Amino acid sequence: MGRKPGLPPEYRKVFGRAWIGPVFVLTHHAPDDEEDETITLLSDDIRSAVATGLRAAEGKNLLIIGASLARQCLEAGLIDEILVHVAPILLGDGVPFFARKAGEQVA
Repeated sequence: MGRKPGLPPEYRKVFGRAWIGPVFVLTHHAPDDEEDETITLLSDDIRSAVATGLRAAEGKNLLIIGASLARQCLEAGLIDEILVHVAPILLGDGVPFFARKAGEQVA
């Protein structure tokens, strides 16, 4: 889960420990050796995972991180507001948020 070998434990937390609250990771392949007890691994479908997150948020906003996950939520009609944080890609390839052919409706 975003493991960063060589960094102190406080830097391995979500937003460098600036985040306080439940953390859910939707994954197809959960690691057997996850040590962080604050992370809940989910392998549900997108609707179930979002419902779990919304229950945990107790009426507050649910933060969706990742273009693929956000796109799945958008396509399932589960998003009512989008706030996009733009971060330049330094290495590798990113996942397109709007992976649609030109002219195809997004939502």
